[in-house]
Amino acid sequence: MKMSYTYWILAVWFVFTFNLTFASEVEEGLFYKKKDVSFEELPQDIKEYLAKKYPDAVVEKQKLVESLFYEIKLIKQQKKFEIKVAPNAQVLNICENIFIDQVSPLALESLHKTYPRAILREIEKIFSHGETVYEVDLSLANKELELCLDNNGVILASFMFDEKEKRILVNELPLKVKNSIAKSFVKYEIKKVEFESQEGKKTYEVVLVSPEKAGKMDVKYTGNGDLLEKEEILPLEKLPQAIQIFLQEKYPNAKIKKQEMVQEFTYEIIIKSERETLEIRIDAGGNIVSPIK
Repeated sequence: MKMSYTYWILAVWFVFTFNLTFASEVEEGLFYKKKDVSFEELPQDIKEYLAKKYPDAVVEKQKLVESLFYEIKLIKQQKKFEIKVAPNAQVLNICENIFIDQVSPLALESLHKTYPRAILREIEKIFSHGETVYEVDLSLANKELELCLDNNGVILASFMFDEKEKRILVNELPLKVKNSIAKSFVKYEIKKVEFESQEGKKTYEVVLVSPEKAGKMDVKYTGNGDLLEKEEILPLEKLPQAIQIFLQEKYPNAKIKKQEMVQEFTYEIIIKSERETLEIRIDAGGNIVSPIK
């Protein structure tokens, strides 16, 4: 949550990560309704696709997700990978753990050149929308680094975590946090989880996404499942009427670059005029609650 990228990098990152479960499967029923199905229950088009594309693979598990697509886990030559496929056998994405020698030469050269002292922890190859990218986990000087790069070695996004802040798996979230998220944010799916420990206080920062709503939501919880912060990017028309009127009267010629709801009934808005860029925090009644930056 402390990283910033250009809009196009975020767009690329979202395309390749949407509908993926990072490193671990989201628990059954926590966000999307997932139903275990037998191989015989798979649509005939999918069966034919698997038989043709993966004749030597063993189908380990298959789930139907919200009647939208199927998650299928396979094992081939001791390698595990997962595909998401529509009922008509259209492949949405393929994710598999690979070895370093299976990375494209340009991507490998970029890794060695950019991070020559890093220790490789894990590589995932993701095929989505006709393109291939790699998610790479590295260790570097007591810090954890996660990269997303394409076949040409272009780094699309990167995340650095120190010893007080680190990326964790979904199944490492405390049960109370999971239950609180499931209750408060129905139809959302976890995209990323970070753990922080400062002065003995442990918190969990979670990025949530939903196919039914544009954008994403950032939430922060204590280990007991108490919500500390919530940030959600909103379209301009979703702002309370009082705020829209305030903006029209106070900044009639300015361009609204970004608006977020922070906690309940408080909004952060970035405004760009010809002379300057301002950030204001305002309540639902149109009243400024903190100084303009």
